[in-house]
Formats: sequence, C-alpha cells, structure tokens
Amino acid sequence: MIRNPIGHAATRILREVQNLVRIGGNDREKPIVVIEEIRTTDWASVTFVGQRHELDLRIVGEADAVAAAMVRLAEDLAEHDIPIAGHFIAEIHVIPAMAVAASPLQPNGHVSLPLCIAALVLRD
Repeated sequence: MIRNPIGHAATRILREVQNLVRIGGNDREKPIVVIEEIRTTDWASVTFVGQRHELDLRIVGEADAVAAAMVRLAEDLAEHDIPIAGHFIAEIHVIPAMAVAASPLQPNGHVSLPLCIAALVLRD
C-alpha cells in the first residue's frame, strides 16, 4: 500500500483549492495548481488540539484565468465547507505573492502566481 506523504486535512484543503481554481472556462483555458511545498506542524491550546498547515502553491495559466482563480480563492475559500472527518477548519487564509511573468517555463503568455494557503485545523 502506498501511503500519502501529506496528511488527510492538507489533502482535502488542496482538493478544494484545485476545484475553486478550475471553475469556468474550457479545459484548455483552466489554470493548473502546482504544489511547491506542504508543511504541517502540531498546534495546541488549553482547549484545542490540531495542526497548522501551510501549502505553498503556484497557479499557472493564462493571465486572465489565473487572476480570476485568485479572486475566487480569496473570496470563496474561507466560506467553503471543507469536510474533514473528525476535524474542522478554525481559520484559513490565502496569502498571495508576486506574479512571475512569462518565461520559457510558462510559454504562450502564461503567468505563474505563487501563493500560500495557511490553515488551522482542529480536532472535533
């Protein structure tokens, strides 16, 4: 059996990000999500136990589609109910970075927008 190198909560958050990014347009125009790094650290307070997840990602695609995907993430991710068995998301934030203009790695005028999804997931 192959074991998932990232936790169940981070996987669910990543899947929701991918779904939001791929809304609208045809398949050729939809941006893609590239995983750069995923970090998980244990977290606890007096009353709660959980983990803090940081997903360093890049959205790559046509400039307009990437911009629209970023707006959807910023506006909708925190409002989406992301079911995670035995857990709940206490807070989630989208932290954008500077866009990287077209290069040999992003042909046809595509852009690459780096961002971080930071989430605190607590045990239910």
